[in-house]
Formats: sequence, structure tokens, C-alpha cells
Amino acid sequence: MTLSSNAHKSGMINFEDLQSAQKYSAMGAYSQSKLACLLFAYELQRKLEKAGIKTISVAAHPGVSNTNLGQYLPRWVWILAPLLVFFTHSPKKAAEPTLYAALGTDVNGGDYFGPGGFNETKGRATKVKSTDLSHDQELAGKLWKVSEELTQISYL
Repeated sequence: MTLSSNAHKSGMINFEDLQSAQKYSAMGAYSQSKLACLLFAYELQRKLEKAGIKTISVAAHPGVSNTNLGQYLPRWVWILAPLLVFFTHSPKKAAEPTLYAALGTDVNGGDYFGPGGFNETKGRATKVKSTDLSHDQELAGKLWKVSEELTQISYL
């Protein structure tokens, strides 16, 4: 099971500066990493199927939860703090999509889970859709190859 985020929707994979060594943006690096997580999860599922392995690869995202991750947001965001209750849910509720992905009876390889409420920020855990870019097989293959080169580990 791979953990991603709604932030994948603004992610782009920058192969020229994959590890943000030349130019760093916290949100850019985060969204790129969450897109990479989904590309990895879908590519792993394709590789497992091709190898005839019954293990499956799925992904999930928690939505938006009131955790200490918010301490890294820009200070101006805290002006909106009174409104956050409408767009966030508890850490316990945020864990539900991950639990569903791991334990649900209707889970299939390649599924993606998250909250089903407004803009997938909160709500009941359900199957959700990710961006077209996260399903780009050419991009996923290139990222997989680069990851193998960086880690010096080949899998499947």
C-alpha cells in the first residue's frame, strides 16, 4: 500500500532536478513526491500482473486532517483557521482510507482510496480517481528506471 495525497494533483516530475537540489520549493517537492508515489503504485501493479504475482498494489490518501503538518504552512493560511473545520477531519477519520485500502473486501490492484467528501478533503473512505498524469505509463516507467539507478536495486 502506497500513501499519497491530493497534492499529487499539482505535482510534476522534474527529472532535471529530481531531488530539488538546484531549486527547492516545499510544496513543489511535496506534490512531486506524492505524484511519484502514485506513479510507483500503478507501475508496481502493472509489473506484478506481468509477472503473474497475485500480490496487489493500491494507494490511498488521507484528505486534510488537523495534524501538526499544518505548522509548515505559510503563516497567512492561519487567517483561515476558523474555516478549516469545514475542510478537515480528525486524524482518526484521515486514517480510514488507508485502512480501507489494506482491509476492504472490494479492493483491487491499482485502486486508489481517499475521502469521498467535498474535493476529497474529508468524508467517508471510498475509491477515488487520480490525475491522468499519475496514470502516464511512459512517465512511470522512466521514474521506475531512475529510481532503480539511484537505489541500485532492481525489482521485478
